[in-house]
Amino acid sequence: MKNKSKKVLSLLFLIGMVNMAFGQINVRILDKDIELEITKLDELNSTYEETNLSITPSGKYIFYQSERPSGPDAKIYKASNGNLRYDANIWYSKKSGAGWAKPRAINAPAGSSSNEDEPMVSPDGKTVAFQSWRTGWEMSGGPYYVSQLYGETWGSPKGMGSGINDFFVDMSEIGGNGTDGAAISPDGKKFVFAWGKDYYGKLDLYMSTKSANGTWSYPKKMKISTPGDERSVFFGSDSKTLFFSSDGYKGFGGLDIYKTIIDDKGAAKEVLNLGKKFNTSRNDFGFIITANGEEAYFVRDHDIYNATIKNPPVELLPTKTALVKGTVKNDVGKGVKGQLKLVEVESGKVELTAFSNTFDGYYSLYVNDARKKYRVELFIEGEKVEEADIVVDEKSPYSEITLDFTYTKTVEEKVVEAIPEKEDSMIIVSDNAFERIHFSYKSSQLTMKALFKLRSTVKFLKTNSASTILVTGYADPVNDDEFNTKISMNRSVAVAQFLRGGDIDDERIIAEYFSRCYFIKKAVKDPVMNIRRVDISLIDKNDLALLDRNIINLKAMTSTGKPPGGASSMRGRVAPTPAKEKYINTNVIDLDTLPDIESGGGFGLFSEYAINLKEVNDYLIDHPEDAQKFFERGLLNYLMDDYNSALTDFDKTILLGNDNEEVYYYRGVLNFETAKYEDAMSDFSQARELEPNKAVLYFYMGEVQYYLKNDDKACEYWLKAESMSPGSASKRINQFCIK
Repeated sequence: MKNKSKKVLSLLFLIGMVNMAFGQINVRILDKDIELEITKLDELNSTYEETNLSITPSGKYIFYQSERPSGPDAKIYKASNGNLRYDANIWYSKKSGAGWAKPRAINAPAGSSSNEDEPMVSPDGKTVAFQSWRTGWEMSGGPYYVSQLYGETWGSPKGMGSGINDFFVDMSEIGGNGTDGAAISPDGKKFVFAWGKDYYGKLDLYMSTKSANGTWSYPKKMKISTPGDERSVFFGSDSKTLFFSSDGYKGFGGLDIYKTIIDDKGAAKEVLNLGKKFNTSRNDFGFIITANGEEAYFVRDHDIYNATIKNPPVELLPTKTALVKGTVKNDVGKGVKGQLKLVEVESGKVELTAFSNTFDGYYSLYVNDARKKYRVELFIEGEKVEEADIVVDEKSPYSEITLDFTYTKTVEEKVVEAIPEKEDSMIIVSDNAFERIHFSYKSSQLTMKALFKLRSTVKFLKTNSASTILVTGYADPVNDDEFNTKISMNRSVAVAQFLRGGDIDDERIIAEYFSRCYFIKKAVKDPVMNIRRVDISLIDKNDLALLDRNIINLKAMTSTGKPPGGASSMRGRVAPTPAKEKYINTNVIDLDTLPDIESGGGFGLFSEYAINLKEVNDYLIDHPEDAQKFFERGLLNYLMDDYNSALTDFDKTILLGNDNEEVYYYRGVLNFETAKYEDAMSDFSQARELEPNKAVLYFYMGEVQYYLKNDDKACEYWLKAESMSPGSASKRINQFCIK
């Protein structure tokens, strides 16, 4: 505890010592006489612990963790300090007049008996991220998850995955995981959390950043951390102001509330103690504040308090910000999937992208600095169809702008009835693809089936880390060459982007496309009338003869040995030898210039495939015997990492008579990923009976036998996969089958 009567000189000495200990970070105390009124929020509190607050910039929604036993499946457990506690759940409330409505718990499937904590609400209040140590968190991308609101129901949680998941898996293997507070910046690009080996020990702050392709980096310790204890982080509305609590800067006693401004790498030059108006000799933490600076909330002794601030000082105010939200619908009012880009007018730079959903057409985009001029551009199927300027309230530090779009589709029929006999357009369509991704007519959008296959493919490619992937996009031999070129290229790009988003290195991906395709077999030229697909094959990266086609490859080099566009540095692949220069096509597209996989105002954490879940659920209420819809819901649940529900749906699909190769294959993958190896083997065997020429089936059968410790059988299946698709099991064979 700190003596409140300490002299200023002593305090300055301590601050000087802090500066010596923590590098070039300046530390000061906010000494302004802030006029505020602090009240305890009995309408949100209970007799149990409340902590880890989050609020929307508008102050309309508040989320927090509570240990009250009325949450979903709340059970008593023994904490690491020996005390008995109830499972925590996420609770939330909506502003009602001058007060708050009765709080509600986030129920299943997002809520569970696995201790949900550390909620982080998106600016529009429709997405919440949280921590949960639920069973299988290591495999499902946890322990931080995201759930989206559909009407009044929170959807199945999706793990944030990538570097965040890797960090916590690594830490669990070397000592343990204790956390107390996490925050995602409103623009969805930064994630900060407090971590230590033990919740009751001293924690430090770590930060992860989101890449352009939607993955999170491996978290790094922030330099504002001290040898003391840091907890309870919250991002201000400008995505760079960070509030946190610490006892390592020697403030007023216990945990004090601090503010800092961080750059994109998490560096800070100053730490500001919010002063005696907010800090006491007790533990003060969990500070959150609205964008206008007039309402702040914090936790004191595990109760929630409100601070109404009159004339908030500039130190508490972030940069002017705005939330742009609205819908994209067709002329009959149905939601349309579109890509929306937030463009800074002066520079033309795309600051953020989002996707409207097909459920109700909703989208949102968050503006970190509304002092600049912006416009929103709407793209449908890659074509810009409309744009609108954003008008911000000049007097308000925060604005919410509604911007709706209506899209009327124009239909163009470009069908070539006769198949041309040009010899140079005849190619052999590969039959030895490791995986095949199908598309709808005139579409390059990844379907749910495609997403399922690609997630499985990513896991396979990580196992076979030495293999190079050839991604080949095709189009039907109808329509004109211009349309076919575009659609086959976009299909190839869609698959390549997904693989990149799964942390498959650019150097391993070579993408190509064809304008129109035919089989050549026994000198008979037969057109392929349904070749709306992308084939994924494994190749020898040195066999450049395969690349005498249209290449879409971030690492491809021109015959000059330089990247396209005159760049002076090589970005990956070694320049080709003169003898093989002719095989390198200069029609190169930089994948980094293409749209992000997941981005937008709802943290940018949700992909489009999650949107249809409520629609499918509603349909099945009236059509309980539709096997195909159960199959679709199973795919959706898998993509949202709800494996148990997905397995139930696939079981129902088969029970209703839809027992084709695909559903057995998908159920087999799920059983394999949840370590139900005997069930997985049964499913893969059933799929093989229906489709005996699929290399990926034999690879998975080998994997199952390996985990069942049947090494000889595993090698038999891997060798079969390798014979069908060279490279598909070579690493496994070299590791376990060559004596």
